[in-house]
Amino acid sequence: MKKDTAGFTLLELIVVCMIVLTLGAATITQGINTQRSLSYKNAVNQTVQFIQSARSFALTKTADTTVQYAVLFTKNASQTIVQLVDDTNRLQETALTIPGHVTLSVSGDSVCNNSARISFAGGTAETSLQCDANTVDKLTVTLNFAGLSQTKTIVIHKISGIPQVVN
Repeated sequence: MKKDTAGFTLLELIVVCMIVLTLGAATITQGINTQRSLSYKNAVNQTVQFIQSARSFALTKTADTTVQYAVLFTKNASQTIVQLVDDTNRLQETALTIPGHVTLSVSGDSVCNNSARISFAGGTAETSLQCDANTVDKLTVTLNFAGLSQTKTIVIHKISGIPQVVN
């Protein structure tokens, strides 16, 4: 009687399955990290774009200080909501939700506990910065996404109103 030697042994199949599973797990982990990193970069870019859009909208209006466009930052325990609104607090763009830790501070010293507002007056784009309803000269927004070691800081000065991304 001839012994059938075609096929794989159970041990060979288990080893191949373990290699495939290990490679699959590494690929999924890398994909999740890439997605988080892209979401973070998008949040930074969209926050800057909201500020630039509010300033641009204000410049297109006639010189009327009652018309304002603003970017609002509202914090809660796990996320920060960023909104671009007009003078009636009507949304101009879809709100951006940033998971993780966003620090709103004044000149890097005192921290805004609940909210911040960057307003631009119609026609002149004169800038007004508020931290928890207090008027300030400089606002710093530091974004630190949950699960990432990256941080980006956006600085807005009252004089120019133009956001600057640092580090």
